[in-house]
Amino acid sequence: MKRYLIVICTILITSTTYAAWGPKYGSGDSCIVERKDNKRQFHFCGKSQDSCADYKVRKYSLEWSHKNGESFTSEVDSDRTFFCCNKDNADRGVWKEGSKWYTKETIEKKQLTNGTCNYTKRVTICGEEESTDCTVPDTCSDGAVLRNGECVTPCSGNTAFESTTSNKCIECETTRYQGISKNSSGSNICIKCDSGTQFFDTKTQNCVSKDTFNRITKEAMEKCYGCPNNVLFKECSEFFSQPENMGNTGKRNSTYQQIITKCYIDE
Repeated sequence: MKRYLIVICTILITSTTYAAWGPKYGSGDSCIVERKDNKRQFHFCGKSQDSCADYKVRKYSLEWSHKNGESFTSEVDSDRTFFCCNKDNADRGVWKEGSKWYTKETIEKKQLTNGTCNYTKRVTICGEEESTDCTVPDTCSDGAVLRNGECVTPCSGNTAFESTTSNKCIECETTRYQGISKNSSGSNICIKCDSGTQFFDTKTQNCVSKDTFNRITKEAMEKCYGCPNNVLFKECSEFFSQPENMGNTGKRNSTYQQIITKCYIDE
C-alpha cells in the first residue's frame, strides 16, 4: 500500500512541476515569467535579470528583453497581453496589462493664425501622452480661405493669386494675353499666356492657341485692336473677317453699329 502511495505522490509532484502556469509578476513588475512546454519563459521590461518571481533563469529557459512600447501575449493565457513601459530606457521598466497601447484618444482643436486644426490626443497604457501636433489648418476663420496649407484673405477686385502655388495677390488686368481664372477651389488665379502662340479666352478662362482664330484676318485684327477686352475683340475680329461685313455692305448689318461703338472704331 505504501508503495502505491509513493508512486501516486511522485506522479502528482511530477505533473505539478511540469504543468503550464503563469504569467507571474516579479521584481517590481519589471519582469513576467510563465511556464509552457516544460520551459520557463521570462519577459523582462528593460535589461535581463537572473530571476523573476523567485524563479531562476536556467540554461534551457527562454528569455526576452523588451523596449518601451513592445508587448507580448501570454502563451498560457492568450487573453492576456502586456506592454513594456520604459520611456527613459532604464534597466528596469514596468509591465502594464491591457488590450491596446493607447487607452485614451480624444480630438483636440488648436487655434492657428486665421484658422484651427484638429489633432488626436493619445494617452498610452503607461500614462504618457503621445500626440502628433498639427500645424496646417483644416478650417479657416470667417473671410479667409484655405490655400496651400494656409488661411489667407481672398484676392479681390482686379487682383488674383500669382499662381496655383502662390498665396500672393497681384494686379491682373484682363487683356488679350492674360486674365483671371477660377480654379477648382474657387480661388482667382492670374493666367498668363504665351503672347506668341496663345490668346486668353474669357469664356473658358484659359489660354487657347492662336490657331483657334485662324479664320480671323489680319485686317480684321488691326481694325478691332481698340476693343477693351478679349470678348469684344473676338466678336469684332470674327465679324469683320467675313467679307460680307467689310465696307459699306457691313454697315447694313445690325451688329455693326454695336461693335464699332464698343470697340471705339472710327468709321
